[in-house]
Amino acid sequence: VEVELYLSVQQFLFLEARLLDERQFDDWLALFSDDALYWMPVRHNRLRESMDEAWEPSKEIEDESGLGYFEDNKNRLTRRVGRLKTGMAWAEDPPSRTRHLISNVEV
Repeated sequence: VEVELYLSVQQFLFLEARLLDERQFDDWLALFSDDALYWMPVRHNRLRESMDEAWEPSKEIEDESGLGYFEDNKNRLTRRVGRLKTGMAWAEDPPSRTRHLISNVEV
């Protein structure tokens, strides 16, 4: 991978984190394409007795056809941001604290 591309991707991730920290949610949403999928897979615990089997990601991590903690498209993200901006999102009083760990970036 070209160094310029790597640095560009890294800077994009830093920008995303900063926009979230500064609660600039409309600018954050603008980073998403209209066909974006924002999804966090469920991870399954493996019992000790199954640890002798060869490890494969599919044994612990759901694929896109399985369950996720959330599965949002740009429209859903826009609605979530809109709710935050109403002042009626009681779970966000006080606002959530976020922590970003951007490491081991691969392109």
